[in-house]
Amino acid sequence: MMRIAPTLGLALLVNVSVAQGDPAEMPLLGDSRLHLYTQQAYEGFDPATEAAVNERYDELVDAGMDTVRHLFDWQDLEPTPGQYDTALVIEAMDAAIERGIKHQFPNLVVIDSAGPVVPQFVEDLLAGGASWDDPQITDAFADLLSVFVPIMLERDMFMLGLSNEPGGYYEDEPELAATFKGFVEAAVEQAHRLEPDLATTVVFAGPNDPAIPDLLPLGDVASFNNYIYFAESDPACQLNGEPLPLFRSDTAENVGRYLDELIAVAQGKLVNIQEIGQAVSGTTLGPNAGEGNQAAVYAALNDALGQRQAQIRTVCNWTLNDHDQAWLSLGQDLVNDGLPQCIADNVVDIFTTTGLVRSDTSATKREAFEQFKAGVSRFAGAPADSAFSINQGIAGAWFDPTRPGQGFLIDVKADPVQPLVFLAWFTFPADATGDSDDLSQRWYTAQGSYEGASAEDLLVSLTTGGRLDSPESVATRPVGTVTLRFQSCTDGEVIYELDEGPSGTIPITRLLTGTDGLCEAL
Repeated sequence: MMRIAPTLGLALLVNVSVAQGDPAEMPLLGDSRLHLYTQQAYEGFDPATEAAVNERYDELVDAGMDTVRHLFDWQDLEPTPGQYDTALVIEAMDAAIERGIKHQFPNLVVIDSAGPVVPQFVEDLLAGGASWDDPQITDAFADLLSVFVPIMLERDMFMLGLSNEPGGYYEDEPELAATFKGFVEAAVEQAHRLEPDLATTVVFAGPNDPAIPDLLPLGDVASFNNYIYFAESDPACQLNGEPLPLFRSDTAENVGRYLDELIAVAQGKLVNIQEIGQAVSGTTLGPNAGEGNQAAVYAALNDALGQRQAQIRTVCNWTLNDHDQAWLSLGQDLVNDGLPQCIADNVVDIFTTTGLVRSDTSATKREAFEQFKAGVSRFAGAPADSAFSINQGIAGAWFDPTRPGQGFLIDVKADPVQPLVFLAWFTFPADATGDSDDLSQRWYTAQGSYEGASAEDLLVSLTTGGRLDSPESVATRPVGTVTLRFQSCTDGEVIYELDEGPSGTIPITRLLTGTDGLCEAL
């Protein structure tokens, strides 16, 4: 996948102990919480559009976005042997700090999606028969790290990247790429020598990157770029009879599945995800097109991340704004390179419709912008390692403002021997039509023990057959399970799985503001 302009963003990080290799102790970020961030696309925009996009970015910073990502190519940092362009890094990182960014993720890229991005003297060594683990190359990069790591640590670097999407190089140059493992080993060793608690990573192109077996075990954090795929059934839009994967197009239904796939590949390491996005274009997505679906994907992402804060620490949105129409030339370039026109059209659609805001002079917001902003605010106020525990002050009415006409009543018995939580859930049937017995409403109840901030796998029962103000008996039967989890006295989530088929996560907040005083006191 090709890389776009220098990226700014906000991330989700935590602290990790590099020397021990224990993900629970590694210092990625001091607050040990999930961070969402976004990158901006600046390529040929007029000043009014650029200013408007900056305002949207600042709005996210005000909501709690506090992290950024940078990509710096080795060839740019060391234009001649032993001569370093430190201004490139200092200016970029200082500019982020001036915008309110507190934590920074620089990637010193050696191999990128299109191949090596190294100084000429390294290219000459490789062309002359040297391998990546040749001391002339590893020592040169160690010297580079000695110059740049202190500069970046002064600017709140929380993690160091050591290449971006090397999998393509592994496929194109398998014999030489096999020696890159030794290069990364030496780079990680030098980084830890300079700062033992510095987390290192290599960013892979999704969970199937061929470089993963060699390189993922070497880093302290598992990092993945996300892709939107389109699968064409028309043979004229395929290569060698196979649809060309470009990006991954996650619908609201499969967001959680994809996150679980990345977690499984991560081998127990904390996960950093780059470039999650959802296009709007009908050309690309077919029946999954539309701004409503884009917003639904981001809402589902917030819910899914809320369940996985222990494993995922940084998520980068791709992108804040659509790329401008200059990217239309990219489509012609792809056709000139031999790709079918339909594939080129899909690529352009993705670049020009994935943004949370449109690239017009007012940077008009899409609904997905507000969903993403809500996620930024939510995780900015909910540390993953919080010592919060359920107490009697949780009792009261809770709901999700985006799901009108339904909600929860919660009660708590704070018994040190047998703690108990009770939940009444007022909602509707999944098919939204109901039946003649209980009209179009559902009354679910659940109760059970809790520990810490959660009540896990409570048995859910459905009550039917009652009549208004009537002593008639009712029927109650088990229909699934529900889990209650709270991040604070004002924010939580209900995770449900019903035997009838529906499952999901509902973020909840208090129905009445100002009722959290007892909870906070306890």
